[in-house]
Amino acid sequence: MKKSILPITLIFLFSLLFFSATSTVNAQTVGDTLTGHYTYYDPEGDLEGVSLYQWYRDDVAIPGATSLTYTTTADDAGKTLVFEVTPVSITGTSPGLPIRSTGVVIEAASTGSSSSSSSSSSSSSSSSFSSATIILPGAIGTGKTTVTIPMNASSSIGVVNSDGVNLLAYLNSQAIFTTPQITATHSITISSLDIANNIITLSIASTPQTITLKKGETKLVDLNGDKKNDLELTFVNVYVNRAEVTARAVATTTPVVVVTPIVVTKPTTTTPVKPTTKPTTKPAKSFVFNKNLKLNNVSSDVKELQKYLNNHGYTVAKTGVSSKGKETTTFTSATKNALIKFQKANKITPASGIFGPITRKVINKIK
Repeated sequence: MKKSILPITLIFLFSLLFFSATSTVNAQTVGDTLTGHYTYYDPEGDLEGVSLYQWYRDDVAIPGATSLTYTTTADDAGKTLVFEVTPVSITGTSPGLPIRSTGVVIEAASTGSSSSSSSSSSSSSSSSFSSATIILPGAIGTGKTTVTIPMNASSSIGVVNSDGVNLLAYLNSQAIFTTPQITATHSITISSLDIANNIITLSIASTPQTITLKKGETKLVDLNGDKKNDLELTFVNVYVNRAEVTARAVATTTPVVVVTPIVVTKPTTTTPVKPTTKPTTKPAKSFVFNKNLKLNNVSSDVKELQKYLNNHGYTVAKTGVSSKGKETTTFTSATKNALIKFQKANKITPASGIFGPITRKVINKIK
Protein backbone atom coordinates (compact mmCIF):
# COMPACT_ATOMS: atom_id res chain seq x y z
CA MET A 1 0.00 0.00 0.00
CA LYS A 2 1.45 3.32 -1.04
CA LYS A 3 1.54 6.34 1.24
CA SER A 4 1.28 9.94 0.07
CA ILE A 5 1.17 13.39 1.57
CA LEU A 6 -1.77 15.65 0.81
CA PRO A 7 -0.59 18.98 -0.62
CA ILE A 8 -1.04 21.98 1.65
CA THR A 9 0.54 25.45 1.60
CA LEU A 10 -1.60 27.34 4.07
CA ILE A 11 -1.61 30.14 6.60
CA PHE A 12 -4.17 29.53 9.36
CA LEU A 13 -5.46 32.60 11.21
CA PHE A 14 -7.74 33.13 14.16
CA SER A 15 -6.87 35.82 16.65
CA LEU A 16 -3.30 34.89 17.60
CA LEU A 17 -3.07 31.38 16.11
CA PHE A 18 -1.16 30.71 12.91
CA PHE A 19 -0.36 27.56 10.91
CA SER A 20 1.52 26.82 7.73
CA ALA A 21 2.03 23.55 5.90
CA THR A 22 3.53 22.26 2.65
CA SER A 23 3.81 18.84 1.04
CA THR A 24 3.73 16.87 -2.22
CA VAL A 25 1.53 14.12 -3.58
CA ASN A 26 2.88 10.61 -4.22
CA ALA A 27 -0.35 8.86 -5.25
CA GLN A 28 -4.02 9.48 -5.90
CA THR A 29 -5.56 6.02 -6.18
CA VAL A 30 -7.88 3.86 -4.08
CA GLY A 31 -6.01 2.02 -1.33
CA ASP A 32 -3.33 4.68 -0.87
CA THR A 33 -2.74 6.39 2.45
CA LEU A 34 -2.80 10.17 2.42
CA THR A 35 -1.03 12.21 5.12
CA GLY A 36 -1.61 15.84 5.97
CA HIS A 37 1.36 17.83 7.33
CA TYR A 38 1.34 21.31 8.90
CA THR A 39 3.52 23.60 11.04
CA TYR A 40 2.12 25.36 14.12
CA TYR A 41 3.20 28.90 15.05
CA ASP A 42 1.89 31.35 17.65
CA PRO A 43 3.53 34.83 17.98
CA GLU A 44 2.68 34.96 21.71
CA GLY A 45 4.32 31.59 22.34
CA ASP A 46 1.14 29.68 23.22
CA LEU A 47 1.89 25.97 22.83
CA GLU A 48 -0.20 23.78 20.55
CA GLY A 49 -2.87 21.70 22.19
CA VAL A 50 -4.77 18.90 20.43
CA SER A 51 -5.54 20.38 17.02
CA LEU A 52 -8.53 18.97 15.15
CA TYR A 53 -8.37 17.13 11.80
CA GLN A 54 -11.10 16.21 9.34
CA TRP A 55 -11.04 14.67 5.86
CA TYR A 56 -13.73 15.60 3.34
CA ARG A 57 -15.07 13.77 0.28
CA ASP A 58 -16.62 16.20 -2.23
CA ASP A 59 -17.04 18.76 0.60
CA VAL A 60 -18.81 16.25 2.86
CA ALA A 61 -17.07 15.22 6.09
CA ILE A 62 -16.00 11.56 6.03
CA PRO A 63 -17.25 9.87 9.23
CA GLY A 64 -14.36 8.82 11.48
CA ALA A 65 -11.69 10.39 9.25
CA THR A 66 -10.30 12.63 11.98
CA SER A 67 -6.58 11.83 12.07
CA LEU A 68 -3.52 13.03 10.17
CA THR A 69 -3.69 10.04 7.85
CA TYR A 70 -6.48 8.61 5.75
CA THR A 71 -6.54 5.44 3.63
CA THR A 72 -8.69 5.85 0.55
CA THR A 73 -11.53 3.41 -0.13
CA ALA A 74 -13.69 2.45 -3.09
CA ASP A 75 -16.16 5.13 -1.97
CA ASP A 76 -13.49 7.75 -2.80
CA ALA A 77 -13.03 6.69 -6.44
CA GLY A 78 -13.74 9.61 -8.72
CA LYS A 79 -14.22 11.92 -5.73
CA THR A 80 -12.15 14.85 -4.46
CA LEU A 81 -10.55 14.56 -1.02
CA VAL A 82 -9.61 17.56 1.14
CA PHE A 83 -7.68 17.73 4.41
CA GLU A 84 -8.80 20.27 7.07
CA VAL A 85 -6.99 21.47 10.23
CA THR A 86 -8.50 23.47 13.09
CA PRO A 87 -5.65 24.92 15.21
CA VAL A 88 -5.96 24.54 18.99
CA SER A 89 -3.62 26.07 21.60
CA ILE A 90 -3.20 25.11 25.25
CA THR A 91 -3.53 28.75 26.37
CA GLY A 92 -4.68 32.02 24.80
CA THR A 93 -7.50 32.44 22.29
CA SER A 94 -8.51 29.07 20.81
CA PRO A 95 -9.56 27.28 18.63
CA GLY A 96 -8.46 28.92 15.40
CA LEU A 97 -10.22 29.14 12.07
CA PRO A 98 -10.44 25.78 10.23
CA ILE A 99 -8.58 25.84 6.91
CA ARG A 100 -8.61 23.24 4.11
CA SER A 101 -6.06 22.11 1.55
CA THR A 102 -6.76 21.99 -2.15
CA GLY A 103 -8.54 18.88 -3.34
CA VAL A 104 -7.05 15.66 -4.70
CA VAL A 105 -9.07 13.52 -7.13
CA ILE A 106 -8.87 9.79 -6.32
CA GLU A 107 -8.72 7.32 -9.19
CA ALA A 108 -10.04 3.75 -9.07
CA ALA A 109 -7.45 1.09 -8.21
CA SER A 110 -6.02 -0.76 -11.21
CA THR A 111 -5.96 -4.62 -11.30
CA GLY A 112 -4.31 -7.37 -13.29
CA SER A 113 -1.77 -6.61 -15.99
CA SER A 114 -2.55 -2.93 -15.87
CA SER A 115 -1.19 -2.59 -12.30
CA SER A 116 2.34 -1.88 -13.53
CA SER A 117 1.09 0.93 -15.74
CA SER A 118 -0.96 2.32 -12.88
CA SER A 119 2.04 2.23 -10.56
CA SER A 120 4.15 4.03 -13.13
CA SER A 121 1.48 6.66 -13.60
CA SER A 122 1.15 7.11 -9.83
CA SER A 123 4.91 7.42 -9.42
CA SER A 124 5.15 10.09 -12.09
CA SER A 125 2.50 12.15 -10.33
CA SER A 126 4.82 12.65 -7.35
CA SER A 127 6.69 15.39 -9.19
CA SER A 128 3.65 17.63 -9.48
CA PHE A 129 1.40 19.05 -6.80
CA SER A 130 -0.99 21.92 -6.22
CA SER A 131 -1.33 24.14 -3.20
CA ALA A 132 -3.70 26.59 -1.49
CA THR A 133 -1.92 29.83 -0.63
CA ILE A 134 -3.17 33.00 1.03
CA ILE A 135 -1.65 35.84 -1.01
CA LEU A 136 -1.06 38.97 1.06
CA PRO A 137 -2.24 42.25 -0.54
CA GLY A 138 0.08 45.12 -1.40
CA ALA A 139 0.70 48.28 0.59
CA ILE A 140 -2.05 50.86 1.08
CA GLY A 141 0.05 53.54 2.80
CA THR A 142 0.87 56.96 1.32
CA GLY A 143 4.59 56.32 0.88
CA LYS A 144 5.98 56.50 -2.67
CA THR A 145 7.99 53.29 -2.25
CA THR A 146 7.28 49.95 -0.54
CA VAL A 147 9.72 47.56 1.16
CA THR A 148 8.91 44.09 2.56
CA ILE A 149 11.01 42.68 5.42
CA PRO A 150 10.54 39.03 6.49
CA MET A 151 9.95 37.98 10.10
CA ASN A 152 13.11 38.08 12.30
CA ALA A 153 15.07 39.64 9.41
CA SER A 154 17.01 42.91 9.19
CA SER A 155 17.15 44.89 5.95
CA SER A 156 18.52 48.25 4.81
CA ILE A 157 15.84 50.39 3.16
CA GLY A 158 18.13 53.31 2.25
CA VAL A 159 17.18 56.95 2.78
CA VAL A 160 13.76 57.75 4.20
CA ASN A 161 12.78 61.17 2.89
CA SER A 162 9.61 63.23 2.87
CA ASP A 163 8.15 61.05 0.08
CA GLY A 164 7.76 58.23 2.61
CA VAL A 165 8.33 54.45 2.62
CA ASN A 166 5.66 51.80 3.26
CA LEU A 167 7.18 49.06 5.45
CA LEU A 168 5.49 45.64 5.15
CA ALA A 169 7.02 43.80 8.09
CA TYR A 170 6.47 41.21 10.80
CA LEU A 171 7.30 40.61 14.46
CA ASN A 172 11.05 41.25 15.03
CA SER A 173 11.50 42.65 11.50
CA GLN A 174 14.08 45.46 11.48
CA ALA A 175 14.44 48.31 8.95
CA ILE A 176 17.80 50.12 8.83
CA PHE A 177 17.79 53.61 7.28
CA THR A 178 19.11 57.16 7.18
CA THR A 179 17.37 60.52 6.71
CA PRO A 180 18.38 63.57 4.65
CA GLN A 181 18.86 65.63 7.83
CA ILE A 182 20.97 63.12 9.81
CA THR A 183 23.90 61.12 8.45
CA ALA A 184 23.83 58.55 11.28
CA THR A 185 22.20 55.16 10.70
CA HIS A 186 18.91 54.43 12.46
CA SER A 187 16.64 51.42 12.82
CA ILE A 188 12.98 50.55 13.41
CA THR A 189 12.12 47.14 14.89
CA ILE A 190 8.64 45.68 15.45
CA SER A 191 9.03 44.53 19.05
CA SER A 192 5.34 43.76 19.66
CA LEU A 193 2.27 43.28 17.44
CA ASP A 194 -1.09 42.97 19.21
CA ILE A 195 -3.28 41.68 16.39
CA ALA A 196 -6.40 41.37 18.55
CA ASN A 197 -6.38 45.08 19.49
CA ASN A 198 -4.53 46.48 16.43
CA ILE A 199 -1.65 47.92 18.47
CA ILE A 200 2.01 47.91 17.42
CA THR A 201 5.13 48.67 19.47
CA LEU A 202 8.21 49.94 17.65
CA SER A 203 11.75 50.07 19.04
CA ILE A 204 13.73 52.92 17.47
CA ALA A 205 17.48 53.63 17.48
CA SER A 206 20.15 55.22 17.28
CA THR A 207 18.75 57.12 20.27
CA PRO A 208 16.94 54.19 21.94
CA GLN A 209 13.23 54.76 22.41
CA THR A 210 9.95 52.86 22.14
CA ILE A 211 6.61 54.08 20.79
CA THR A 212 3.20 52.42 20.70
CA LEU A 213 0.73 53.08 17.89
CA LYS A 214 -2.89 52.16 17.40
CA LYS A 215 -4.06 51.36 13.89
CA GLY A 216 -4.40 54.64 11.98
CA GLU A 217 -2.35 56.61 14.53
CA THR A 218 0.66 58.79 13.62
CA LYS A 219 3.49 59.91 15.92
CA LEU A 220 6.56 62.11 15.47
CA VAL A 221 10.00 60.87 16.54
CA ASP A 222 13.19 62.71 17.54
CA LEU A 223 15.89 60.39 16.22
CA ASN A 224 18.99 62.05 17.69
CA GLY A 225 17.81 63.69 20.92
CA ASP A 226 18.11 67.31 19.70
CA LYS A 227 14.47 68.00 20.64
CA LYS A 228 13.52 68.33 16.97
CA ASN A 229 11.22 65.81 15.31
CA ASP A 230 12.92 64.02 12.42
CA LEU A 231 10.57 61.15 11.52
CA GLU A 232 6.84 60.57 11.15
CA LEU A 233 5.53 57.02 11.71
CA THR A 234 2.00 55.85 10.87
CA PHE A 235 0.55 52.41 11.73
CA VAL A 236 -1.44 51.91 8.52
CA ASN A 237 -2.78 48.36 8.63
CA VAL A 238 -2.33 44.77 9.77
CA TYR A 239 -3.14 41.73 7.60
CA VAL A 240 -2.85 38.26 9.15
CA ASN A 241 0.48 38.70 11.03
CA ARG A 242 1.96 41.35 8.73
CA ALA A 243 1.97 45.01 9.77
CA GLU A 244 2.21 48.03 7.50
CA VAL A 245 3.98 51.13 8.81
CA THR A 246 4.63 54.24 6.73
CA ALA A 247 7.83 56.10 7.63
CA ARG A 248 8.35 59.64 6.38
CA ALA A 249 11.06 62.20 7.14
CA VAL A 250 9.75 65.43 8.61
CA ALA A 251 10.20 68.19 6.04
CA THR A 252 12.51 71.01 7.07
CA THR A 253 12.42 74.63 5.92
CA THR A 254 15.31 77.08 5.49
CA PRO A 255 14.99 80.10 7.83
CA VAL A 256 14.40 83.43 6.06
CA VAL A 257 15.47 86.84 7.39
CA VAL A 258 13.71 89.95 6.13
CA VAL A 259 15.66 93.25 6.50
CA THR A 260 13.59 96.44 6.76
CA PRO A 261 14.84 100.05 6.65
CA ILE A 262 15.85 101.60 9.96
CA VAL A 263 13.29 104.13 11.22
CA VAL A 264 14.41 106.79 13.71
CA THR A 265 11.71 108.10 16.03
CA LYS A 266 11.90 110.64 18.81
CA PRO A 267 10.91 109.52 22.26
CA THR A 268 7.50 110.72 23.41
CA THR A 269 5.86 110.70 26.76
CA THR A 270 2.45 109.25 27.22
CA THR A 271 0.10 109.07 30.15
CA PRO A 272 -0.70 105.50 31.14
CA VAL A 273 -4.35 104.64 30.69
CA LYS A 274 -5.87 102.42 33.32
CA PRO A 275 -8.09 99.69 32.00
CA THR A 276 -11.75 100.16 32.83
CA THR A 277 -12.18 96.47 33.57
CA LYS A 278 -9.80 93.83 34.74
CA PRO A 279 -9.12 91.08 32.24
CA THR A 280 -10.56 87.79 33.29
CA THR A 281 -9.56 84.31 32.31
CA LYS A 282 -11.79 81.33 32.48
CA PRO A 283 -10.36 78.39 34.40
CA ALA A 284 -9.57 75.32 32.32
CA LYS A 285 -12.49 72.94 32.26
CA SER A 286 -11.68 69.77 34.20
CA PHE A 287 -12.18 66.40 32.54
CA VAL A 288 -15.44 64.62 33.41
CA PHE A 289 -15.32 60.83 33.38
CA ASN A 290 -18.32 59.09 31.80
CA LYS A 291 -16.96 55.65 30.82
CA ASN A 292 -16.47 52.39 32.68
CA LEU A 293 -12.85 51.27 32.38
CA LYS A 294 -11.00 48.07 33.23
CA LEU A 295 -7.78 46.16 32.53
CA ASN A 296 -6.60 46.20 28.85
CA ASN A 297 -9.14 48.87 27.77
CA VAL A 298 -7.72 51.42 25.29
CA SER A 299 -9.30 54.88 25.51
CA SER A 300 -8.43 58.57 25.90
CA ASP A 301 -10.32 58.31 29.22
CA VAL A 302 -7.60 55.93 30.46
CA LYS A 303 -4.96 58.59 29.81
CA GLU A 304 -6.99 61.17 31.79
CA LEU A 305 -7.42 58.64 34.63
CA GLN A 306 -3.65 58.04 34.74
CA LYS A 307 -3.09 61.82 34.85
CA TYR A 308 -5.53 62.15 37.75
CA LEU A 309 -3.93 59.32 39.74
CA ASN A 310 -0.38 60.59 39.13
CA ASN A 311 -1.38 64.16 40.14
CA HIS A 312 -3.20 63.10 43.33
CA GLY A 313 -0.57 60.91 44.96
CA TYR A 314 -1.60 57.51 43.53
CA THR A 315 1.40 57.00 41.25
CA VAL A 316 0.82 54.69 38.29
CA ALA A 317 4.54 54.49 37.42
CA LYS A 318 7.54 56.38 38.82
CA THR A 319 9.38 56.43 35.50
CA GLY A 320 8.81 55.47 31.87
CA VAL A 321 5.45 54.53 30.36
CA SER A 322 2.40 55.76 32.40
CA SER A 323 4.60 57.93 34.66
CA LYS A 324 3.73 61.59 35.16
CA GLY A 325 3.87 63.37 31.81
CA LYS A 326 4.06 60.04 29.93
CA GLU A 327 0.54 58.76 30.48
CA THR A 328 -0.89 56.38 27.84
CA THR A 329 -4.31 55.32 26.58
CA THR A 330 -3.89 51.69 27.70
CA PHE A 331 -5.37 50.47 31.03
CA THR A 332 -2.33 48.53 32.29
CA SER A 333 -1.91 46.44 35.44
CA ALA A 334 -0.02 49.41 36.93
CA THR A 335 -3.11 51.58 36.31
CA LYS A 336 -5.27 48.97 38.05
CA ASN A 337 -2.96 48.83 41.11
CA ALA A 338 -2.91 52.63 41.45
CA LEU A 339 -6.72 52.73 41.17
CA ILE A 340 -7.05 50.09 43.90
CA LYS A 341 -4.96 52.32 46.22
CA PHE A 342 -7.30 55.25 45.45
CA GLN A 343 -10.40 53.11 46.09
CA LYS A 344 -9.05 51.87 49.42
CA ALA A 345 -8.07 55.40 50.51
CA ASN A 346 -11.57 56.65 49.70
CA LYS A 347 -13.31 53.59 51.24
CA ILE A 348 -14.81 52.45 47.93
CA THR A 349 -15.87 48.82 47.98
CA PRO A 350 -15.06 46.59 46.40
CA ALA A 351 -11.55 47.96 45.74
CA SER A 352 -11.30 45.88 42.57
CA GLY A 353 -9.34 48.20 40.28
CA ILE A 354 -12.35 48.54 37.97
CA PHE A 355 -13.28 52.14 37.17
CA GLY A 356 -17.04 51.98 37.58
CA PRO A 357 -19.89 54.39 38.43
CA ILE A 358 -19.06 54.69 42.16
CA THR A 359 -15.39 55.48 41.60
CA ARG A 360 -16.24 57.87 38.74
CA LYS A 361 -18.65 59.76 41.01
CA VAL A 362 -16.01 60.16 43.72
CA ILE A 363 -13.30 61.37 41.31
CA ASN A 364 -15.62 63.77 39.47
CA LYS A 365 -16.74 65.20 42.83
CA ILE A 366 -13.20 65.64 44.17
CA LYS A 367 -12.16 67.39 40.99
